[in-house]
Amino acid sequence: MDGTWQEQAARRRDERATKMPDAPVKARGKKDRKRWCGGHEGREHQAECRLYKDGRKTYLKGWRELVCRTCGKQLDWWAPSFGPKIKPSWVTL
Repeated sequence: MDGTWQEQAARRRDERATKMPDAPVKARGKKDRKRWCGGHEGREHQAECRLYKDGRKTYLKGWRELVCRTCGKQLDWWAPSFGPKIKPSWVTL
């Protein structure tokens, strides 16, 4: 044995009180919600064409939106009065 019990106790207390430097934690990357449903890589959006819902029914009558069935994210929209007059291929209604 090395030293007295008092020296051993003091050494043990010092070891417990001394904090070792933490290993650097790798920063978590942001989720890619634009490409993947819910930000889970590999889970694609389940696209569905819907009528645009809003209180102003007369003005937005012909509007359509492409929405994910699972997460509800609006992927695209189309209105006959704006933008290209040709319907995109996803407009089914």
